[in-house]
Amino acid sequence: MHDSHGDPGHGGHASADASHGAESHDKVYVRTILVLTILTVAEFALVLGGKGTLPSLVIIGGLLFMAGWKALLVGKMFMHLKYDPRILAWIAITPLVLATPLYLIASYDFIHGMQF
Repeated sequence: MHDSHGDPGHGGHASADASHGAESHDKVYVRTILVLTILTVAEFALVLGGKGTLPSLVIIGGLLFMAGWKALLVGKMFMHLKYDPRILAWIAITPLVLATPLYLIASYDFIHGMQF
């Protein structure tokens, strides 16, 4: 006679492993939400505290960095890109990386006026 509690194939420890996996999965989501909240507060602090004291490009660059970090976390955790092939992540990230310098140049031109 086999004891079902000692054999994970019969549901004894398998359900305990599944509940442990769900618990650690929940912790990852809570940690991700906390990081997103902290980054959002930091964005507000940068805009409100930096206005008049920091150059506009520093504020814009900081906001772009934090927005990119938040987008990466959302894509990785809530869109489950963490579990997809790496090529899909590169396809998603490449346009963002290429667009960031262009956005910074356009922001500089907007702030200081275009000069030809």
